[in-house]
Amino acid sequence: MSLPFDWDFLQDNLPQEKLAELRRRFMKEWCSGAYTRKEMIERYRMSERTFWYTIKRYADAKELDDYKDKPRSPNDPYRKFTDDDYKDVIKTFNDTREEQNTRFANFGEDMRAAGRNLSTSKLNAQKKKIWDVRAGVRKIKAIVDDLWASAKKTTTISKSYVHVILNKFGKYPEEVEEKRRKPNEFLRPPDPGKCFCIDTGTCFIGDKRQIHFQPIYDEFNSELVVLVAGMSGDHTLSLKALEELCRLCPDGGFQIRSDGGSEFDNNDVNDFFDKNSISWTKVSKPWDNPFAERGIRTIKHEYLNLVWIGNYSECEKLCEIIKSDYNECRPHQSFDNKTPAEVRIAATGDKHEISRRIAKWDTTFRTVLGRSGTAIS
Repeated sequence: MSLPFDWDFLQDNLPQEKLAELRRRFMKEWCSGAYTRKEMIERYRMSERTFWYTIKRYADAKELDDYKDKPRSPNDPYRKFTDDDYKDVIKTFNDTREEQNTRFANFGEDMRAAGRNLSTSKLNAQKKKIWDVRAGVRKIKAIVDDLWASAKKTTTISKSYVHVILNKFGKYPEEVEEKRRKPNEFLRPPDPGKCFCIDTGTCFIGDKRQIHFQPIYDEFNSELVVLVAGMSGDHTLSLKALEELCRLCPDGGFQIRSDGGSEFDNNDVNDFFDKNSISWTKVSKPWDNPFAERGIRTIKHEYLNLVWIGNYSECEKLCEIIKSDYNECRPHQSFDNKTPAEVRIAATGDKHEISRRIAKWDTTFRTVLGRSGTAIS
């Protein structure tokens, strides 16, 4: 038995239930005396330091819950506070804002008094920097904790509850209407099939090779329109994804958004855009392509990391199952827990593309491959 991934990778990506089972199996094998220290390290692909730490940490574990990670948040972060406690939080907020507002208002006059005649653009840029460093919930929490410690109070407060209190008293966030306005990159197009986004992700398969995959999402409803995989993440994979998109949307004339990576920004892909009348929007920062970035995280954490993928052929089969489950079964909070397919049907009334629902996608995947269990069972 050899794990498909390093121990540290599994600790970061496996669900708590499976991770607890894996830790219990590790301790059971070690305590049985059937394996040496070196054999255990090789079987579970861990460092020697991690090996000794795991043995020490779970030496007394008995129940499955004992092998789970303990939550870091307090047991009752929303415990009751007194009126004076609330006043301390609000007063701290007001004091920090008053100090910052004074500095902001007097900055121009202070510069002139110091003989520094800044241009209007430089003056406004510096004033913006001052405005952007206003104390947030982290600093307010630290000030309040110090205040209560000096008063010999045993009370502490979490950052999340600072935010709750400030919201409750109408203090935070400021400029509510401005804060509610979504940035342009989060604005969705009014109709489906007009604006798409694409990006590249990677994962490792059972033969320890790296697989590249490219999903294309409809920005209208985050529907996973295309999902292709390849051994290389160059322009050939991008062309494969774009050709599949054009097959599904033969009318063309749509817009696609991606970063300026070499797999997208090259002569072959640019010629493909021109030939098929595709408008390409190139972005330079990950947060300018949020739907694709968020979708890749979902594919990795909720699908690829939870099953054993033996080779590239299995990865291709898995892509189709992921696409069906993502679109037809997985609810999205941004759409009131509706699936992307339901959002599209509500907008277009077209139901013919809906296939049967997958009750449990990983069970379906194992059935297709004739496999009895996942990699970690």
